[in-house]
Amino acid sequence: MSFMIKEKSHREEPHIINEERKLASSTSALGILREKLVENLGIQRIDSFLFHYGYEMGVHDAKEAKKTDKTIEELIIEGPKLHMKSGHIQGFEHKCQVEYDGDQLKSVTGKGTWIGSYEAYEHKKRLGVADTPVCYTLLGYSSGFMSTIFERELIARELTCTGAGHAECRWVIRLKEEWEQDAHEDIYNQHSSPIVQELEYTYDQLFDQTNLVTKLSTFQNLLTKEIVDGSDLQTLTNRAYEIIKRPLIIDDLKLDPLSFAGISEERIKVIDAESKQKLPGHVVKNRKRYAVPFRKKIMELDGYLRCIVPVMVENEIYGYCSLLIKEQKEQQTKEEFLFLEHFANAVALILLNEKTRFDSYERMKGNFFEQVLENKSSTLELLNKAKYIGFNLNKPFYIAVVEYVNDVDSIEEEFAFNEHIMEATFQFFNKERLAVLSTLRETNVILYLPDLTERQIENVLNKYLQHLSEEFPQTYVKIGLSQNGEGIVEIKDRYHEATIALRLAIKKAIVSYETLGIVGLLLNTRHLDEFHVMAKKELKELYQLKEEKRAELLKTLYYFLENGGNLERTKGDLALSMSGLRHRIQRLEELLDRDLRKPSEAHSLFLLLKALVVLEELALT
Repeated sequence: MSFMIKEKSHREEPHIINEERKLASSTSALGILREKLVENLGIQRIDSFLFHYGYEMGVHDAKEAKKTDKTIEELIIEGPKLHMKSGHIQGFEHKCQVEYDGDQLKSVTGKGTWIGSYEAYEHKKRLGVADTPVCYTLLGYSSGFMSTIFERELIARELTCTGAGHAECRWVIRLKEEWEQDAHEDIYNQHSSPIVQELEYTYDQLFDQTNLVTKLSTFQNLLTKEIVDGSDLQTLTNRAYEIIKRPLIIDDLKLDPLSFAGISEERIKVIDAESKQKLPGHVVKNRKRYAVPFRKKIMELDGYLRCIVPVMVENEIYGYCSLLIKEQKEQQTKEEFLFLEHFANAVALILLNEKTRFDSYERMKGNFFEQVLENKSSTLELLNKAKYIGFNLNKPFYIAVVEYVNDVDSIEEEFAFNEHIMEATFQFFNKERLAVLSTLRETNVILYLPDLTERQIENVLNKYLQHLSEEFPQTYVKIGLSQNGEGIVEIKDRYHEATIALRLAIKKAIVSYETLGIVGLLLNTRHLDEFHVMAKKELKELYQLKEEKRAELLKTLYYFLENGGNLERTKGDLALSMSGLRHRIQRLEELLDRDLRKPSEAHSLFLLLKALVVLEELALT
């Protein structure tokens, strides 16, 4: 079965080709149009667009109405009726007061209520309850109709709106100049541009956004290429500056510049000094110092606006990227931050690459140093391996053993803390441009420090200790230092010396083995266990006491002998009262049956106590 239907219908009279036709359209269709306008123009722009759409309809209807013989009063009444006839509203209440000064229009004040506004209903239905009134088309229609009738500019304003959750849609219409006199210029200016200008503005915005996206894409591609090519921070900064034409700065956590472009070094010092006063401080977490985190920040400085974002590497702040501008336009600042955040991400990638490469190299050196300390390979093999990492192990050197208090709660926290200690160590010696070997043994960092004089080693270790104190302000650190060694065969012995010096680092943060004198020599013999037997024999009466009481009296004895019998200094070291200290000294002399103020007795006892400290049987800290 098949069939064909053909039909033709049209009006052929040429004189009604230009006749205005009425189009049937549901409120839902206009609601859909409104929804799509929001999607494409944004909620901030549709008020003006729809206002002018309604305005032109009002102007058209007013011109048609003025072609009749109706008076001005009749035309005012006709306006709301035509508005309702269009289907935009279902009913209205309306009153209007008009004043003339002779033949000159003086004032117009119209007030009323729209009943069943399609705009309010459709807006709430498709876009939700608004924060402000939304009957933009109705406002435009009223403004256009009344302005055409009076041949003066009138602007309608909605006071309440069901689309904004109010009980009714109430409005007021007045002459433009009346609104301006009441400081409501924004009501007129908001709707002062014709639709074509709104479209032009929207096009310009889209064009600007397209240019911005294109520029950002070009910028990102350039940064990516520099990273792939292995560029350093300064090269990256220079290339970024060529595109955005804004001064750029990369700072470390202390706001000391790592690289910069488009600004002099002298000017950066001034800017950084001012910025340091405005940056948030630091916090301590898991005993490590962290900069207070923030996503981005704008600083108002003398002559500049500084946009600053942190450089994040493995969820930690490693520094800051800054961009300097003199303008303070909000939109422009947002765009600057887009470029700055892309730049900070690129910087983070370079720092991550450098950190990974640096950490891998340092850990490789640490593994090698462990082999040297354990002496599991032949001397010749170790010397050959050392050459591959740039070390000559036959040069003079020092060994330092660094101990830090670690009272974290879990294995995971302990591991993370140890990692932070080693990373801080790597960073310090890298910044000081010193080639060292380092490894971690329990809570001790072992350092091999070549090519340093006695004065240099003291200065370096003091600076290193200060660095750790700043990075880990709640952690107590002490260092034991060996004598100067000569060649690889002495490394193990020097390590033993540094360990002895560390255990005797009681009042001082850094103790050198050389300062121990004859005590160090005696305690460094191969018969240290014999000292242990002798100590237990000489201190037998103390060893028969309970552990807690024994430790208390041994500690008192050590500080008393170390202070040469000075009660005042000993009292301070032990935080005791003078009467309490005298009681303990008397008790010690009774148990040991010795005169503790006699030099010969004191020296031998003090040597035995130091042996117990080295053997870790006497804890003083």
